[in-house]
Amino acid sequence: MYAIERRYRRELLVSMGAYVIVMLTVWPLVRTTDSTGLRTLICAAPLLPFGLALRAMLRHVRDSDEFQRRLHLEALAISALIVSFVSMSAGFLVAAKVIALDGTVLLWVFPALAGLFGGLRCLIARRYDRG
Repeated sequence: MYAIERRYRRELLVSMGAYVIVMLTVWPLVRTTDSTGLRTLICAAPLLPFGLALRAMLRHVRDSDEFQRRLHLEALAISALIVSFVSMSAGFLVAAKVIALDGTVLLWVFPALAGLFGGLRCLIARRYDRG
């Protein structure tokens, strides 16, 4: 199992490093570019390293043993339910014009899901450790 963890950390570190580089160097150009086609390419640039990070996560879960997969599945299911509930609640509030949100709020969906997943994964693993 140690080799799987090492590979996952290496792949995630490389992909997230590339993501940070793209966000610091390429993304700022989106504000100064007038061409719609070029702005589209700039907006898509972070998706390549982000996709590589998602691939690393998928490989990590796929190559884990059955117990680790169960922990991942449980944490992911609970995280997805919570993020879904919050986003539906926010959607209803926006539709009723109770609050005003723009499309950039969508950028927070994955970080919210990933953060909840990580925290819940730790809590669920601790529950099993206690017996």
